[in-house]
Amino acid sequence: MTLSEYIAGLGTPFEAFLSQDSGNRSYSFATPDGPKWIKVLDLQQTPLQDLQGTIRFYNSLQSALVPRRWRLVELTDGVLMEHDWAAGTVLRSPDEDRNHPNSVYQRFIRLPLDRRSKVYDDVLQLFLEIEGQGIIVEDFYDGCILYDFATDIAHVCDLDHIHRGPYRLTKDRQYGSSRFMAPEEFRKNSLIDYRTNVYTMGATGFVLLNDNRRQMNDWPLSVDSFRVLERATSKAKEDRQESIEKFYREWRARI
Repeated sequence: MTLSEYIAGLGTPFEAFLSQDSGNRSYSFATPDGPKWIKVLDLQQTPLQDLQGTIRFYNSLQSALVPRRWRLVELTDGVLMEHDWAAGTVLRSPDEDRNHPNSVYQRFIRLPLDRRSKVYDDVLQLFLEIEGQGIIVEDFYDGCILYDFATDIAHVCDLDHIHRGPYRLTKDRQYGSSRFMAPEEFRKNSLIDYRTNVYTMGATGFVLLNDNRRQMNDWPLSVDSFRVLERATSKAKEDRQESIEKFYREWRARI
C-alpha cells in the first residue's frame, strides 16, 4: 500500500501541518477508532535511527504528557508514525512569528504563572522518567509542547531523536533550536551527556516562565530558583547539575 492510499483510507484530515522544519508532514484524522495523529517521515531530510526502538520508547513512557498507542506504519513509498490524537497547539510553529501578540507562544506566556509553572513541572517529570531509562533527548524545544487553552492540558510530541546513553557528536551541529541548546551541541566530537539535557531543561524554564529573559531583575520567582536555572544553563558543562534528577530536586526545593 502507498502512503496516499493509506492516508485516503483514514478519511479526511481535520488538521494538517505541512511546513515543519524537519520536512515531516503531520495530519489529524477522525477515525472509527477515535481521533488519530500521523506523521509522514522525511527520512532523507531528517534521518532517524532504530524507528521500531523509538516506537517502543514512546509506548514505554507513563507520563500523561505523552499520547498513547504509538505504532510505525511502513508502506511501499514511505514510513509514518501514528498515535492517539491529543488536543492542543504547539507553542512554537514555523508558520508563526513567535513575537506576534496573537501567536500561540505569546498567548501562553500571558497565562498566569502558576499555569505555566505546572506545564514546566510536568515536562521536568517527563524528562526524569526519560533519564531513568538512560536516554538523552536531542532536539527538544517549545515546538515539542502542545497546549490546549480550553482545558489547560499540555502534551509533548516529537521526541524522535533519542540516544541511549552519552555519545560523541558526529556533525557540526545537533538538530534543535539554539535557544534550548547547550554550547557542546555546536561542536563536532563533543561529548553529549545528561548534563546536556540539564541545559535544555534549564533553558526550557527560562522560556516558559520568563519569555527567555535570563536576568535576575525581572525573574518572577525566588532568587534561589533563578540560581538553579542559571547553574543549569552554565556554558561550562561541569558547572551544571550532573543529572535531571539532581536538577529537579534543587528546583523543587527552591520554589
